[in-house]
Amino acid sequence: MPLTKANVVTTQLSNGMSYLARHSSTGIPVRFNKEGKFILPTEGDKELPEGTQLAVIWDQARGGYQRFGAKGERPEYRVDLIFGGKPPTRNELGGINESEWPISDFSGEREDPWKEVQMVPLQSIDDGQVYVFSTMSVTGLRAVANLLHQAARMAAKDGDNYPVIKLRCGGYEHKKFGWVKVPAFERVGSAPNSDITTAVTSLAGDMDDEIPF
Repeated sequence: MPLTKANVVTTQLSNGMSYLARHSSTGIPVRFNKEGKFILPTEGDKELPEGTQLAVIWDQARGGYQRFGAKGERPEYRVDLIFGGKPPTRNELGGINESEWPISDFSGEREDPWKEVQMVPLQSIDDGQVYVFSTMSVTGLRAVANLLHQAARMAAKDGDNYPVIKLRCGGYEHKKFGWVKVPAFERVGSAPNSDITTAVTSLAGDMDDEIPF
């Protein structure tokens, strides 16, 4: 079967998800697939339903880069806390000579082996289960960056609570590919840092302006 970009990316993510989660937080890995679903790759791609409410543990989010080795090899990570840490820049990783980059199985062109990654722990307000959402896509990185930016804004006003979001599937119309599905996070309330399961999911009274994710 010919390799497609989707096949290559799916294989790479499956090989690295468990290791990635250990670098971010003890939790179940989550990713957003091209069908617009939040799935758990280490649990047979079980779906985490849209509308699931989760507290955003923003101060444990990590960013950086990952590099996939040969087939079957564990990926290499260079990540650190986004808040209070120092995620590496691409130049710090070395290997910036494009003529030495490996050739992509999909495009047939040389491709940077280091891919930017962001990871954010999310905790269920129902049972306390921790998940680790990870993304390398442009739209995913944008969604996580916006989520963390707004969470930090909230923390500046209220440092005792984490924001609570609902998982959503958003999207936009692309000239070439049609409707492209993207991960989205809708803020619905807040949860005390000390006890996530006592979340307040009504925004009335705890917001002086709407903070969209």
